[in-house]
Amino acid sequence: MHFPWVSQFAGTWSPYELFHHESSWHSISIVQPHEPYAQQGEPPDFDYFVCTCNAEGLREANELMAEVRTRLTAATTYMEAPLSDATFLTAVVSSLHCDFRASITKILHEQWSAVLAQSDDGSYRTAVQCDFVEHGIAATWKAFADRAEVPVT
Repeated sequence: MHFPWVSQFAGTWSPYELFHHESSWHSISIVQPHEPYAQQGEPPDFDYFVCTCNAEGLREANELMAEVRTRLTAATTYMEAPLSDATFLTAVVSSLHCDFRASITKILHEQWSAVLAQSDDGSYRTAVQCDFVEHGIAATWKAFADRAEVPVT
């Protein structure tokens, strides 16, 4: 996990308590208003960070988007190919629901973002931290597709 304070405090204290907690408030500069990893109190099965803060990370994020667009276009009948920016989110959400019986449960934002998802039966959960929500959504779909072994075409 790239930001340990997120899980350290998630689900432990309310934001008010976290800010006012005697032993820790002096070292905390941000009051975290969300509980990104408090999905049923257990860590996610897939925990990933898509960081675009350097050239290598940006290249990897662009490759992720290209791979997901290619695989999603081949795997879905919900949208006409090629997927555009305007249809990408609808295709991901439709595929998660129809192909993997899963859904995005939260999209959070503070200094960076987090996309949380889980299968309908709760057996598989993902948490993707990201600088851009689009990358988090793509990584989420890829995690479910890789688990189901959707081929790269």
